[in-house]
Amino acid sequence: MGPLWRPTTHLERQRERLWLDDGDFLDLDWHGPHSADAPLVLVLHGLTGSSNSPYVAGLQQALATGAGPARR
Repeated sequence: MGPLWRPTTHLERQRERLWLDDGDFLDLDWHGPHSADAPLVLVLHGLTGSSNSPYVAGLQQALATGAGPARR
């Protein structure tokens, strides 16, 4: 039920399309400036999702506002 109540987020993203040898493509959505020494986080959506899916957008928003990976 969480996704039904998740606030809508909007991040400015820059889309980069990578064409593959078989004619298909991958879309990469980048957010914000990236420092070469900062970690890069790859967020992958499910088979029927997209970068606009609520769970993906929520994770992107959390990462953009300073949330980081949990460490043990």
